[in-house]
Parts: sequence; structure tokens; C-alpha cells
Amino acid sequence: MESPKEIKELAKSIDRLVYTVANFASNKPKKAFYISLIKGIAFGFGSVLGATLLVAIFIYLLAKIQLVPVLGDFVKDILEYMKAAGVKGI
Repeated sequence: MESPKEIKELAKSIDRLVYTVANFASNKPKKAFYISLIKGIAFGFGSVLGATLLVAIFIYLLAKIQLVPVLGDFVKDILEYMKAAGVKGI
């Protein structure tokens, strides 16, 4: 359990953080804009990269499942459809 002294220190730290963030956004809107822009671009790039990796892994696993007799025909049909549609790397 935390002591009252630790709780006071934590409250002061939170107050300083709130003050710093509030001053940053209000005093330097141009800088805040650029940081938000860079953060948004990084988030978008990371999302696209992550989705690409997930799709690649999914296609790879589909190609390997083709060896399983029950699912093999279904997966084979999907892979043939993807090849006919022009998906590269299959």
C-alpha cells in the first residue's frame, strides 16, 4: 500500500505533466501540428505494414493447408481463384 507521501508525489507529477502538455499545445500550435502529423503518418504506415504481413502469413498458411485432405480441395480452389485474379506470389 502506498504511503500518503508517495501519493502526494504522484499527484504533483501528474499536475506537472498536465501543465506541460497544456502549455505545449497552446504555446506552440505549429509544433503540435507537425508532431501530430508525423504521429499520424507513422500510425498509418504501421497499420499498412501490419496488415500486409498478416495477409502474407495467411496466404502462406493457406498454401501449406493444401496438404490436408479435408481442407485441401477448398484451399486449392481458393488458390486457383487467386491465381486467376492475378495475385502474385502464389
